Amino acid sequence: VGVNSGLRDKLGKGRINLFRAVNDSTAPGVTVDALTTKDGNDNVFIAGDTLQFTATFLNLLRPTNNLVCSLSSVSTNVTIVQNTFTAGVVNSLDTVSNYAAPYRVLINPGTPLNTEVVFKITMTDGTWNDVYSFKVVVNVDYLNIEVNDVGTSITSKGLIGYNESGQAQGIGFTYQGGPTMLYEMGLMVGASGTQVSDYVRGAGATYDTDFSPVITVSGQQPGTVSSYDAYGKFADNGSTSANPLPVLITHRAFAWDSPNIDRKYIIVEYVIKNSGSSTLNGLYAGLFADWDIPNYANNKADEDLSRRMGYCWSTDAGGLFAGIKVLSNTPFNHYAIDNLAGGNGGLDLSDGYDDSEKYASMSTSRSSAGNGAPTGEDVIDVVASGGFNLSAGDSVTVAFALIAGENLASIQLSADAAQVRYDNNVLTGLTPINLAGSTSLKAVFPNPATHALTLEFEVERSAATDISIYTLQGELVKVLLNDNLTAGRYTFNTDVAGLAAGSYIVRFTAGDVQQVKPLQVIR
Repeated sequence: VGVNSGLRDKLGKGRINLFRAVNDSTAPGVTVDALTTKDGNDNVFIAGDTLQFTATFLNLLRPTNNLVCSLSSVSTNVTIVQNTFTAGVVNSLDTVSNYAAPYRVLINPGTPLNTEVVFKITMTDGTWNDVYSFKVVVNVDYLNIEVNDVGTSITSKGLIGYNESGQAQGIGFTYQGGPTMLYEMGLMVGASGTQVSDYVRGAGATYDTDFSPVITVSGQQPGTVSSYDAYGKFADNGSTSANPLPVLITHRAFAWDSPNIDRKYIIVEYVIKNSGSSTLNGLYAGLFADWDIPNYANNKADEDLSRRMGYCWSTDAGGLFAGIKVLSNTPFNHYAIDNLAGGNGGLDLSDGYDDSEKYASMSTSRSSAGNGAPTGEDVIDVVASGGFNLSAGDSVTVAFALIAGENLASIQLSADAAQVRYDNNVLTGLTPINLAGSTSLKAVFPNPATHALTLEFEVERSAATDISIYTLQGELVKVLLNDNLTAGRYTFNTDVAGLAAGSYIVRFTAGDVQQVKPLQVIR
């Protein structure tokens, strides 16, 4: 969240002071070797938070006698609560830290959004002094969700991953704490083929800035629905369009930290209201995602129509997969873009991404991208839902799962799990859908299991039925049942003695119904 510019400042005044210290037989040469900033909870620095700055100081030259390091700022948007660290004697090439008593700074109420605050740490030892400066962006209008294997930033203006263009302000989209897999992602809403509202790249070299916060996004951990719930509202402010789209969008995000397949996705949901006075025809809502996994030049994109999911992957050895799945009971559309000059037969974004191209990518289909080279190319995915005719005052809900994993099978399992979570938890709050009398996997027990395992399930009508066990990485390890079953309730006994201890997923498929349940095997 904070932008540390201290190293650049040290190249200015710091170089002069260090040069003077080298030529002074009594002066030390103290620098700030490391600096961390935390707020004690989600590390999203908003008004009312108290920041803690922990610095490590390195003495490059002569020992200090009584080193004092003081924090200051001229900004009226912060109040410094703890500003002094007395290091005392620091020998040559030794380090010392204020870890036990960090600097503490309150972000004042009323601080404008995304305010940049400049801080200075003044280091003094007798007549010698030096200054280390750094910047922190405070009262941000976004938050970071990092409660499971997928991490991303949710903003107040429809962007995901980053709050500003150029990968600024945010953590991107990460898997198991690795590097970001994303360059840019954001919601687009369009109607009638001519009006599109969004906050992503636009025509030429510009960026559209149509959305602005109505209610700044906020998070709750643990949440009412999931381990982390987020909520906010935004609308088209008309800043980059002479003909703004009259939409008010309520957005929510959900993430689960349970030790199973639910760890590999985050759900985002948008309730789009027509705030105008006339019908919005041909309305689409979609997520634009410029994936970089992690080398953008070695990516490919494709789709899984049965799961209503577009996905991208790295062709590098051990490369990861990322997917976007439509969860709401609304139409699915996927458009894969080759992000290179000419577009390889599809949309050409080398000269920008205008509203007509945005609408086309949400309303027409292109199944794959990155096929121009064996190892892939730079690709973009647009996953959308729409074709709605939305009367004045009416709303439509569109929801997506943002997924990451080691391979295609892994993200497919997560897509199935996300659908179950959305249907059973998000749509109904905390009340699961009553599955009595319907096709479903009722129970898996004992769980944890050692040898014997019992499954209870119901098939509402005759259907091809498959029950299999997968690792959390999506590898099939055991087929329990694969048969055409007539309608009825079944109890199935099996044995898992051949499975190694660990966490697994039981996937149940009967006709067009898919369901997953976690399984723990112990030895």
